[in-house]
Amino acid sequence: MLVIDASAMVEALTSDPADIPDLISRLRGAEWMSAPFLIDYEVHNVLRKMTFRGDISEELAEESRHAFRNLRISRHAMTEDMANRVWELRKNASAYDASYVALAETLGVPLITTERRLAEGLKGLASIDIESYA
Repeated sequence: MLVIDASAMVEALTSDPADIPDLISRLRGAEWMSAPFLIDYEVHNVLRKMTFRGDISEELAEESRHAFRNLRISRHAMTEDMANRVWELRKNASAYDASYVALAETLGVPLITTERRLAEGLKGLASIDIESYA
């Protein structure tokens, strides 16, 4: 099991698998993926931005949206302990990024991201592995 953040999810949905073999292999090897509920909003927002910028086509955005909805992802609400952990990390990460870390710590599993800044910024502060596939 692992926690996946929106950056890694969008990368997996919109990139050619041949361009990101390590990330794809890691995700395929996971029995189950988990994420905070906010992943749905973040993925849709990033896909929206990517279409407006012309980074991806409307067709790829639609395909990605549907593929995302069909993935087996366990979505988690924020608990009081997670909220406290998000607050503890406020100087080093946004509340959004910290929510993925807090969930991964709660579940005792690694966090998968493509944001090097997140992985570097929380190095030594998280009790779990943050695997960056940037």
